[in-house]
Amino acid sequence: AKALGNIGPQGRYAVPSLTNALDAGNAELRKEAVIALGKIGYPSQQSTKALTRSLKDPIAEVRLEVIQALMKNNSSTPDVIAGLETLVEKERNKEIKKTAEKAILQLKSL
Repeated sequence: AKALGNIGPQGRYAVPSLTNALDAGNAELRKEAVIALGKIGYPSQQSTKALTRSLKDPIAEVRLEVIQALMKNNSSTPDVIAGLETLVEKERNKEIKKTAEKAILQLKSL
């Protein structure tokens, strides 16, 4: 996943595989898949939906990377905004909450 993200936009062929990795049992793999999706910058409907679901990941680091990836991909669909707003309401981690609030402002301005 890490190597695919370093390829950049040319790595868009890997988006389906990276999206599937978001459901992996391994938190490090999920995190690296999220980072790669952000670096590739190819926000397909499939990847945007999967990233939005991943806002509920049990691991804080993964949730933080998901927010970053959504911002990098300028994913401003109503579902993304709603997912971020729900995260802000329920999140206990102050850094994640603050980053989600920033993301909402950025994505709503697009």
